[in-house]
Amino acid sequence: MDKTPSTPFPILSPIARRWSPRASSPEGVDAVDLRALFEAARWAPSAVNWQPWRFIAAAVDDDPHGHELLAGLLADGNRVWAAKAPVLVLATTATEREAGAPDAWAEHDLGMAVATLPEPLQARELAPRARTHRDIIARFARFPHRNAALVVLG
Repeated sequence: MDKTPSTPFPILSPIARRWSPRASSPEGVDAVDLRALFEAARWAPSAVNWQPWRFIAAAVDDDPHGHELLAGLLADGNRVWAAKAPVLVLATTATEREAGAPDAWAEHDLGMAVATLPEPLQARELAPRARTHRDIIARFARFPHRNAALVVLG
């Protein structure tokens, strides 16, 4: 089904076709597709070309415990439908540079990397839906990265 909207000004087709589903397919996501997805994110622009982001993925078929832990980071309303998705991905970013200096652009850079996800997923007939919740950050306060979003794939 074509969901391409009519826009008042021309925009690139992959941007126009992007949409956020309210449900996910129960079908698994191929490991090659996941690797291709993270390879695309690796090429996102970042301040000083540092790429401070990290993705922690858990597929329900391969890592049910990890999948459950990631789903548990979401607010109750989101957890209900996200727990049914085949893959959950925690998007995190380092907040300090190697010398210990704060990285003022880390969350922006993470946003750029997450923004690369829809196009390669759409090419594989998958769709991402990014969710965030204050508990994602609070529950991992001692984690050396700042957790910004949980991406539901399916």
